[in-house]
Amino acid sequence: MAVHDIGQFDLNNSNGAPLRVRLLNYFERPTDISVAAAMSCYSSKLIAPQDLKKERSELERRAKIAERTFRAGHNTTRQHAHFQFALEGVSRFFIWSFLHDHPFYNSDQVSQRYVHAKPENIFIPALSPNGRKKFLMLAERAFDAYEYLTKLLFQSAENAYYGRFPSRKKRGNFEKEILKKAQEVSRYLLPICSTAHLHHTISALTLHRYRKMAETSECMEEAERVIRAMCEEVERIEPDFFRCDTEPFTAESSIETSSVSGKDSEWVRSFDEKLNGRISLLEGIYGGEDILCEAVRNALGATKEELSDEIALSFALDPQFNPLLADSLNPTYHSNLSRALSFIRLTFVKKLSISADSQNQRHRMILRVRPPLAKTFDSDKPDFVIPQLIAESKAAEDYYETYMNELWDGMRELLNDGEALLAVLYLLPNAFPIRLRESGDLLSFRHKWAMRLCLNAQEEIWQAAKEEVLAVRKELPKIGKYISPPCSLRLLRGLTPACPEGKGYCGVPVWKKNLFELNRVI
Repeated sequence: MAVHDIGQFDLNNSNGAPLRVRLLNYFERPTDISVAAAMSCYSSKLIAPQDLKKERSELERRAKIAERTFRAGHNTTRQHAHFQFALEGVSRFFIWSFLHDHPFYNSDQVSQRYVHAKPENIFIPALSPNGRKKFLMLAERAFDAYEYLTKLLFQSAENAYYGRFPSRKKRGNFEKEILKKAQEVSRYLLPICSTAHLHHTISALTLHRYRKMAETSECMEEAERVIRAMCEEVERIEPDFFRCDTEPFTAESSIETSSVSGKDSEWVRSFDEKLNGRISLLEGIYGGEDILCEAVRNALGATKEELSDEIALSFALDPQFNPLLADSLNPTYHSNLSRALSFIRLTFVKKLSISADSQNQRHRMILRVRPPLAKTFDSDKPDFVIPQLIAESKAAEDYYETYMNELWDGMRELLNDGEALLAVLYLLPNAFPIRLRESGDLLSFRHKWAMRLCLNAQEEIWQAAKEEVLAVRKELPKIGKYISPPCSLRLLRGLTPACPEGKGYCGVPVWKKNLFELNRVI
């Protein structure tokens, strides 16, 4: 891979955060890489891109191979070349609804949990001059509310912090850590037009798909601009990169976007009734303990007489026998034995804030479906998640709810003025609930739960993980008893210290606790 910084593509987002797209790193000659890979499949020797000749006849042949494989859908050849982009000033709405709404990427982005948010860092969608003025006023009000709520929550955060770390109270000087705990919760007020910077790496194939799907995005205007800039960055290194591409899908050709016509309160009501106050509800299990036992025996070439159900389950799920379960690299997908866990599939119905779902969706082996925001947003009915720390303080909860009512009034006014719904949705707070179904195999869920049962995980997603694991323990008790936080898994493996976080230790010896008894505020 050649390392280059070939400049940046600037998109003018006047009065908002500068929107920049840069191609930091890339594979040279990405199309030749795919052609050489395709030719190697039918050659007695491996062909590398540098082996390809530059005569005109050879160039024409390569072009035909590139087009033929593209048209036929032989796309593995386009997964070798990758591009690392640096994106700045893109909205969290766009990141959540497009860049991270599929499994085929790698991203590292600035955290709102730990980095203070600034009011100038917003993306402004297309609005009328008057609508733009009102939009900016509402966005500014959101950041003022964020600052005020952070201060309002400090005392409650301090009480919870020293309740978890009593020895630190005597030493003092932990104001910064406590402030971050308050800030982590007050960010629920921030609008999803807030921007972020991130490293975003994708394959050549995924970039082709981005170009194909950009116009079907919920935040179509922003998606088109950013994806166009990414494509133009790649065309600077290879002008003919998109030569084989067909026309992008349009919003009109997509059932998802063409069906967006406003709120569907009846669907929201029935969904919430099904959850009955829970964050997550186990809706379906496909396969069971007997299936897992047979898969383990299959992996080991053993009969039931040679390997009982109890031992088979322990081989797959107990870190004492399967050390991969306690390894920080999570190499379980490379283990024949561990892959036996993939024969059980689970489906959950969930309701998470956008803030929590932005973490939830990073577990890319677990796929989810959700309606467009426009289908669940009701301008007449404020709808938001209340974090536990806010619920602990009446003053904070009253302020939080008052702000949400004011925000909904402002969004309704924009809509009554004739502003586009999809533009107004950029003002939705991180607290807005996402109603979704997600499904995945036990292998993927097991890793997710091990990570999210750590008390350092965001409170809301930790609560969801707890509800899910308790449900699995009830329905699949022989399996569920092995599902634990990372510290418990390490202890079972005999690794010390039990907590792998070092200075980031959560302050609670979770490995000594009963999951049913654990509760948290921060």
